[in-house]
Order: sequence, then C-alpha cells, then structure tokens
Amino acid sequence: MKAIFAVGDVGTATRLLRGHSALMSYAYIGTRWVPAAKLPALCESVADLTIDSGAFTAWRQDTAIDLGAYTDWLVAGAPPFATCVALDVIGDADASVRNWREMLLRALSLAPRLMPVWHECDPPEHLDEYVARSGIVGLGRIAGRRSQPKTFTFYDEAFNRHPDARFHALGNASPTTLEPYPFASFDSTGWQRDASYSHAAGFPLNYVSKETRMRIYIEATSAIRHKPSKQLRLWRCAT
Repeated sequence: MKAIFAVGDVGTATRLLRGHSALMSYAYIGTRWVPAAKLPALCESVADLTIDSGAFTAWRQDTAIDLGAYTDWLVAGAPPFATCVALDVIGDADASVRNWREMLLRALSLAPRLMPVWHECDPPEHLDEYVARSGIVGLGRIAGRRSQPKTFTFYDEAFNRHPDARFHALGNASPTTLEPYPFASFDSTGWQRDASYSHAAGFPLNYVSKETRMRIYIEATSAIRHKPSKQLRLWRCAT
C-alpha cells in the first residue's frame, strides 16, 4: 500500500518529501502555494508524482475545471508524472464517466496512467467499466469523509464487487479505515495540515516544532499497511 503525500505548498513538499510519492492538484498550479517555476525541483525531489484534477477543490469552491485545458496540459505541459486523475464531477456520476471517456478519446496516450474516480452512490456498473478499462480506480468518499461506518460500507462495496482490482483511496490516511483493505495506494494532506494543530496533539507533539511534527506524520503514514486481521464487515465475509 503506497502512501502518496498531497502537496500543500511546493517548497515544504520539496524539502520534506524527498524520496516519497507526492500528489499535486492541477487546481493549485500557478498559485502562490504551487508556483509553476518550482515544479521541476519538486519532481527531482520526490520518488514519483500523481496529478489530481482538482475536482474536489473546485466542488468545494463552486468553480469548474476545464476538461480540454486539463487534458491538453497533461499531454503537453505537465511535469513528468506516474498517474493522473480523471476529471470527475462530484454528485454527477454520468458526467464523471463522460469526462473520463472524453479524456481517453482526446489523448489515448494517457490511458495507462489515467485513474477514473468512483464516488459513494455512483452506479456499480460505472465501477465495472472503470475496472475493466483502467489499471487503477480511485475511490472517492463524500459522506464517508465524516463517518467511519459509511466509509466501511463504501469500501466494502468496491472490494466485494471487484476483489482483485487495484484501488486508490482518495483523501484518506486513517489506518482504521485503510488497513482492513488491500489498497494499492492512498493519498492525504494530513502530513502537513494536521501537523499544524499542535494544541490538539498533546504532549510531546505540542512541544516540538511544526517541521518535526510533519516528519513524524510522514513516517507514520508511510507505515500504513494492509492488515488482514483487521478485515471488517462484508469484506471480511467475502474473503
């Protein structure tokens, strides 16, 4: 299970994520957090790079990502990357499928690296098509982001339907909900975001520097592994 660390600001990521896998959101490129000029240094530092479409950020900010511009950038302007996430539309499963298919039509060269996203409440037949045509499928929680039971139900549905598929957990670095399942990979911003909350961590984390806390989060997150003994609910019964 590969840990992928989402980039909050490129300078910190370049310094602390050396040798680790990183995820960068298309929505942040060109902002003060991710200046385009600093991307080459990040790529040289990390082990490999995943590019996210920024759909979740756009959804939260009520903005839109242009499908054509995103696809063209992946083909001609993006830094070297191992995986890219298809432009999904949260709350509109049919639009997510259409965007993924359109990206494949526009740039067939992306096919081996293009990750479609299946969300909670999306039709299961969409998952069937994603698995049949993709090397890896992202599982995107919505309500499950605030509910462990809903997360387990969502992950159970995917793994029980396609137990041999390669899945990526989007936006989750919780050992409780990850370790029962054989995910191929997962990503999270927690290594940088949660390290800011020293007052909530208690001793000794609230007595050390933020950079030390970030290094601790990186090391701990990298240690998350599938543990069959923790299998739960329907997934346990299916195996």
